[in-house]
Amino acid sequence: MSPSELDHITEQFNAFLACMETLTSPTNTMGSVTGGSYCNAFWPERLAPEKPLSLCHSRGLPRGATTRFTHADLVPKKIIVEGSVITGIVDWALSGFFPDF
Repeated sequence: MSPSELDHITEQFNAFLACMETLTSPTNTMGSVTGGSYCNAFWPERLAPEKPLSLCHSRGLPRGATTRFTHADLVPKKIIVEGSVITGIVDWALSGFFPDF
């Protein structure tokens, strides 16, 4: 792949990330896209989506933090490229609203 093709892919990926970071939870709660519990290695206790973010501040979440939509498992092998065009991003199973820090 030529340097200009790589630059084009980088531009597309940056635009995708910029779009994703504008998506916030209307209720500022953490959880999956389908409304399920939020749980990962950093938050082993399941947090029901109805629990407000303010309940988590004592666990180290910065006071001004909000939740943003994220893929949560975005690695190169999950980005589908044809030529110099990103045609898809796969495996959204872990996506949801996560703290923006």
